[in-house]
Parts: sequence; C-alpha cells; structure tokens
Amino acid sequence: MEIPVTKLSKKDIVSSDGDEIGSLYNVTMNMKTGELLDLIIEPHREVDPSNYETQDDYIVIPFQNVKAIKDMIVVEV
Repeated sequence: MEIPVTKLSKKDIVSSDGDEIGSLYNVTMNMKTGELLDLIIEPHREVDPSNYETQDDYIVIPFQNVKAIKDMIVVEV
C-alpha cells in the first residue's frame, strides 16, 4: 500500500480499543532502507503519556503497530 506522507499529516491516532491518543506529529524512517520506524504523536490533553513510550513531550509508537490507515490511524498499543 502506498500513501503519500502529506496525507498522514495531522491524522488522529486511536488505539485498536477506540481510545483517542493524539495527532500525528512526525514519522521516523531508516534513511538507507526507507523503512518507516516510528510514529511521533502529539498527545491529546486528556491522555496520560506515562502509559506510553515517550520522547520529549511526544508519544512514540513503532510503525509495526499500525493496524489501519483511513480517516484516522489505528494502532495496537
């Protein structure tokens, strides 16, 4: 499946249980292989980031945890 990165910008991130996590802030990738590594998520205010792996003020979710990309991005956490 191919999706332009611009289509991912600011998409909402939800868990497979339906819990809203935040909005996509950035994506990290391996520059040699082009493999997507992590989603960098700006958490919603009501989300406790201590329940997730974090980097600075952002939640980091491995790209392998992405289950679906439609109107929102669904991840397994």
